[in-house]
Amino acid sequence: MIVVDTNILAYLLLPGKRSAAARSLLKRDPEWAAPMLWRSELRQVLTTYLQRGDLVPLLQAFNPDDREPIHAVFIGGPTMPARVRVFVDYLVEQHRM
Repeated sequence: MIVVDTNILAYLLLPGKRSAAARSLLKRDPEWAAPMLWRSELRQVLTTYLQRGDLVPLLQAFNPDDREPIHAVFIGGPTMPARVRVFVDYLVEQHRM
């Protein structure tokens, strides 16, 4: 088991120059544990990505006044990886209005 830092989770979930290393680490040892504060820390990581321009807001015209607390967008191949589907399902359940 590996206790992973929130940045490692971000490298795995967000494409970038360290994504391949994060995928390799997950392949070598797929049993990960994250700190209790990972969600809060991930929000900070995402904020940093937004400020740097690595992530950009999409579909703002369909969400006037930012009524939704969170958005998840997956751009990939014809099928969604199971880990992405689980993550999106978790987000939906946690933020159901």
